Amino acid sequence: CLCLRTLVLKQVNTDDSDENPVSSSFGQLTSLTFDEGHIEIGRMAQCLSCTPALTYLKIIGDGNLFNSSFDGYQWERLIRTRLLQLETFEFFFVILTYSNYRSRNIELLMKSFDTPFWLEKMHCSITCDYIANSRKIMLYTRPICKTHFVYHIDPKHLSVSNGDVNIDQNDRDCVQQLELQLTK
Repeated sequence: CLCLRTLVLKQVNTDDSDENPVSSSFGQLTSLTFDEGHIEIGRMAQCLSCTPALTYLKIIGDGNLFNSSFDGYQWERLIRTRLLQLETFEFFFVILTYSNYRSRNIELLMKSFDTPFWLEKMHCSITCDYIANSRKIMLYTRPICKTHFVYHIDPKHLSVSNGDVNIDQNDRDCVQQLELQLTK
């Protein structure tokens, strides 16, 4: 498909054990979306190395707390080395944590996105929500790129951002379905 410019992949797991690297190049692709899958940055880097002309990338998925898939420094390195034409990067990651996860780790995670690359070059406003009762971290760019957004009303909810922490109407423009998770 030499004319294909935009590709949306749904429910793709980038951590599959298949060791065969992608052998085709998709140099004509300018827009790529991974919608709802398991994210592993090493496999993602293999896929993205075949799409050097991307100007738009959106990734929605979940992953393992114990790999570097949610490290801003790793994503920065990947973008700087393999996606030189990328203008827009949107993501929404959900990460399950263990029961005694420390909220201090959220600040460390967000520090990797509080750099000139993310703020000035990519113009990414990134928020990290830690919902202790659900043992869940949500790391996402704003405006929110998901159509279904679950908002957790939780007294132990911690939200950290590399910019303005207030979510306004523009941040929810893509959201078509809002779900409220209420506690006692």
